[in-house]
Parts: sequence; structure tokens; C-alpha cells
Amino acid sequence: MGRGVTVEVAQTREGIPLEKRLFRFAAPVALAGALVGGSLVVAGPAQATAGDCYRYLDSIVGKVSPEQVDACEVGSQGTDWSRTLCIGMLKATGVSDSGSRTACRLAAA
Repeated sequence: MGRGVTVEVAQTREGIPLEKRLFRFAAPVALAGALVGGSLVVAGPAQATAGDCYRYLDSIVGKVSPEQVDACEVGSQGTDWSRTLCIGMLKATGVSDSGSRTACRLAAA
């Protein structure tokens, strides 16, 4: 069988639950968008399609980092905003632009 991707690593890092880490990253971005006339979006629970994103990243970068798992979970929310945030988060971890876009498209599928 192929390599498995461990999702449990993303649940807590440094003792901070995933939801709080996402809020710390996403809240300022959402607030800035709301201040310029955008809408404030609150992410719901991750969908199962985040697994496609993990598997794709595993195939192009090897071991998937906790930050990349977080990005896939954000991208799985299926909104334009979450996809854009997913792409930015993956690019910040060194994934190429095309790789980030593909992974986030898979997460949102």
C-alpha cells in the first residue's frame, strides 16, 4: 500500500487546537476584507475532500507538514475565500503556485 497521511498531527500543535490557530490566522484577513466592503466568512467543519489535498501534496512534496494539513482543511470549506486562503497558506510553506492551486481545488471538490 502507499504511504498514509496522518491527520491527527494537525489537531493540535504546540498545544493550540486547530480551530484557534485558524482563527488567529483567518480573523485578521477576514476583518480586513470586511473593512473594505467584503463579507466576513466563518469556516465550518472540514469536509472529507481535504484528504484528496493531503494525498496530492504527499505526492509532490513528500511528508505533509501540519501547516499544509491546515491549509487543506481550510480549502475544503468550498468557498472562494477559503480556496484563496488555502492557496496562500500552501505557497507560504514553499509549495509552487500551480501545486497550491491544484491541491486547493482538490480540497474544495
